Amino acid sequence: DKDASIPGRSQVDLGYALSKSLEDIGEYKEAFAAISKANRIQKLELGDRKQRAAERNQFIARMWDKDTIQGLKRSNAPAVKCVFVVGMPRTGSSLTEAIIGRHPMVYDLGEDQFTITSVSRFLKPTQNNITELAKLLGDHLRTRSRGHPVVTDKHLGNAPYIGPLSAALPNAKFVLVRRNPRAICLSIFQNRFNTFGHAYAMDLEDLAHHYVAFDQLMTHWKSVMGPELIEVRYEDLVTDPDYQTRKLIADLDLPWDEACLSPEKSTSAVRTLSIGQVRQGVYDSSRDRWRNYEEELQPLIKI
Repeated sequence: DKDASIPGRSQVDLGYALSKSLEDIGEYKEAFAAISKANRIQKLELGDRKQRAAERNQFIARMWDKDTIQGLKRSNAPAVKCVFVVGMPRTGSSLTEAIIGRHPMVYDLGEDQFTITSVSRFLKPTQNNITELAKLLGDHLRTRSRGHPVVTDKHLGNAPYIGPLSAALPNAKFVLVRRNPRAICLSIFQNRFNTFGHAYAMDLEDLAHHYVAFDQLMTHWKSVMGPELIEVRYEDLVTDPDYQTRKLIADLDLPWDEACLSPEKSTSAVRTLSIGQVRQGVYDSSRDRWRNYEEELQPLIKI
């Protein structure tokens, strides 16, 4: 697939640009062929490195069942409440965070590195670990909140750690953003992700297996977390933003504020591929875009 006269990195860049241009003029088969070639080149450069999401997620689910979480849950909540926005990439998590962050009581931390780094060090379910994690996170949230009673953390890597985070922060809420898996996986396949953290993103079958592993873990968290975990469907949010936004704010135990209906006015930095979507506000034009590639997505859809 590689042209020896053009460096591999440049071929990948050209492939992404060509695919986008072809999609814009409705040449979907050619667009998919271009992005597939770019992804094959990236995968060749990456080598055989695999992410074992399924094994990791099953291990975490076995450790953090409902009884374990409840048995270790702290009785004292930190002064600052954290809302964790989690989901697969390209689900609408940035838009969801912007909606919540528009509330005057909320300060959004973006993709906060401190929490995910800390919780990954205290994954084993022991009382000492949860006590230490609670102190670290409580102090951190108080320092970063700028006087707000609520903060948001949109680091999607927090999704596997909902159990220990809930035990350490008993007043935390978790907003799981869902979307049609075909739309999610197509968007990941068509966008350039960091290959170190997203080794699954360049192959349709790898993508499918990664999504299934993620979905299984989220099904586990939903079964054990109760009302602490709030599920938001992207398709519902863009179809009926007024109702869904009001429901989300109520589920977070926040008083209603009209500012939440204008996420495009958020002044917070967006450091993800979704910056364009957030700045445009709520729209549904991309909801069924995956149908243009339904034939090409069959290997993924089958899994």
